[in-house]
Amino acid sequence: MKKGLFLWMACLFVCCAVPVSAGSVPEDLLHSDEAQIFFAQVVECRLKDGQKQAVLMPVLSVKGDVSIGGKVTYDGIIPVDDFLLRRNKAYLFAYFDEHNPTYAFRVSSYDPRTLSLLVSEDIRQNMFGRFEKYLNDGSYGKAETARRQRLGLPSATAHITEEYPPLDKGGMDPQMVPAAVGTAVLLTMAAGAVLYGYRRARWQKRKQK
Repeated sequence: MKKGLFLWMACLFVCCAVPVSAGSVPEDLLHSDEAQIFFAQVVECRLKDGQKQAVLMPVLSVKGDVSIGGKVTYDGIIPVDDFLLRRNKAYLFAYFDEHNPTYAFRVSSYDPRTLSLLVSEDIRQNMFGRFEKYLNDGSYGKAETARRQRLGLPSATAHITEEYPPLDKGGMDPQMVPAAVGTAVLLTMAAGAVLYGYRRARWQKRKQK
């Protein structure tokens, strides 16, 4: 009897110790009062203890207590779809708590109702597809309104404008295009000069024979 009771308690302990699935991140962000979803400009990127760390300047909050206009450091940054954060560019960030990573997304616009996550279809098919859906259908906005009412906070007053820093939408920065084109032209000219010199040297050797 005691042995059976011990086995039952051990099984119960194991079942209770199973961690929450990582696939529930969109829903965790939806229901947690501590969660933050916001747009921010990257001020600085660095590594700390092998983890990516970023100094951000939030410019627009979707959900949570976010200090707009101030500089905040976030640890454990994970860019979704494997890209590098670029200084002075803006991204959408999702933060749950200090024990979980902070996700960074490249997005098509600042408007949660219409934006698209700039990710591969494979990634869109997993939990981040639901994250995009909750942004578009206003679920996160409604959750933020309910949170503020429950905590007695004033209503959010953020507006979508064209005054925010440029979003990183992938591809080459337009400001870098002239420099890149110039570099390509110089490399082409250098390669042509080398090829011309090689052919001229061969022609002179044949002429001497």
